[in-house]
Amino acid sequence: MDILRVVTLNIWNNQGPWPDRLRLIRKELPTLDAHLVGLQEVLHLDPGATPDQAQAIADGLGYYTAFASAWHIGGGLQFGNALLSRFPIVAAQAFLLPCEEGDETRSLLYCSVDAPCGRIPVFVTHLSWKLHQSDVRQQQVAFIAARIKELAPVDQLDFPPVLMGDFNAEPESDEIRFLRG
Repeated sequence: MDILRVVTLNIWNNQGPWPDRLRLIRKELPTLDAHLVGLQEVLHLDPGATPDQAQAIADGLGYYTAFASAWHIGGGLQFGNALLSRFPIVAAQAFLLPCEEGDETRSLLYCSVDAPCGRIPVFVTHLSWKLHQSDVRQQQVAFIAARIKELAPVDQLDFPPVLMGDFNAEPESDEIRFLRG
């Protein structure tokens, strides 16, 4: 494998015309030939139940799936991030991100993917959406950087960590500049 194709997409849970979006995502995803697909705003019911939006996207397309809950909506329904992977997912872990009291909680999904080039550490996240909360997003990216350092130390890996997500921030914002180092 000479090229690793990575895609990230906020699927906007089931708001608006979800059946139409699902059809379009499933139609267009194969044209991207992505090895790893990070999804944000995914609805997921407890194991064995439907609907599971990540699984609905992945069905029949040859992807393994993992999910990290950001919050439990109720009745077994959860909201969070997911990973679709062409390669087996050998480990998955979820972390809640820092947030303001009373705000929506956000999460970070970590997966170890067993690819032909070796183990790939993959992280999928969705930062706070409130435009005035750059300070919260800065706390969130500092937390993410600490988890990456802990779980995927660059000096001990064959493959660098992959971080994808909906960062809800401009390219020159403090939080994105922090991630760029």
